[in-house]
Amino acid sequence: MLRILPLLLLLLVVPSAPVHAFEVPPLTGPVVDAAGMLSAATQRQIADALRRIRDAKGSQIAVLTVPDMDGLSIEQASIQVVDAWKLGSKEKDDGVLLMVANKERRIRIEVGQGLEGDLPDAYAKRIIDESMTPLFRSGNPDQGILVGVFQIAQRANPQLEVEAFFAAGSREWRTTHRRSRGGPGFIPILVLVFLLLAGRGARGGMFGGLLGGMLLGGMIGRGYGSGSSGGGFGGGFGGGGGGFSGGGASGGW
Repeated sequence: MLRILPLLLLLLVVPSAPVHAFEVPPLTGPVVDAAGMLSAATQRQIADALRRIRDAKGSQIAVLTVPDMDGLSIEQASIQVVDAWKLGSKEKDDGVLLMVANKERRIRIEVGQGLEGDLPDAYAKRIIDESMTPLFRSGNPDQGILVGVFQIAQRANPQLEVEAFFAAGSREWRTTHRRSRGGPGFIPILVLVFLLLAGRGARGGMFGGLLGGMLLGGMIGRGYGSGSSGGGFGGGFGGGGGGFSGGGASGGW
């Protein structure tokens, strides 16, 4: 007892090291890019589309990027986020979280209980592995997140024409739409091809959806998204009490 007394006194004198814990960022909008992985144009494009989907009585999808997870697994961190944000409605449990941890190079799609039939774990895994991960590995996380959100939105909202919500925020898309009223042209045909490919992706598999998402990402990457209407960064996107039970999938790059 006498031998350990000095150690006990030392523990009382020496201040303990601060404990760093993962902190859930506040839900300020559809896109919370705490890790700075998205361009301003892509943030606006995604945020505007997700607001339009929610306004059309669709699911509530949110995107979160974090610099790191302070030692947590992405499954643990994402559950903390959805517990705090409460995405989706209490009646439908129709929330989805797409979370990306930059330091750990991990991706998670967390699916609300009410959407586990439309967006099953196996399909969420395919979105990550077949669509997002290749773009992340090629140095394009910006487009990887865009493609992932696009395909999640398609699966979670089969009753909506989701591609129109994503295209509606693009200045180039609006200009092309006006031109198309005067007669056919090359650019309107490209827009039509995009819509057809996106539609096939929603109904017939991952490849068409990926092509549609990449075409959309290419439009944004050339600056077309800079004319997005609506703020995309403001509030008014709070969760409605939706429930999550651990459904979804994880992956990395």
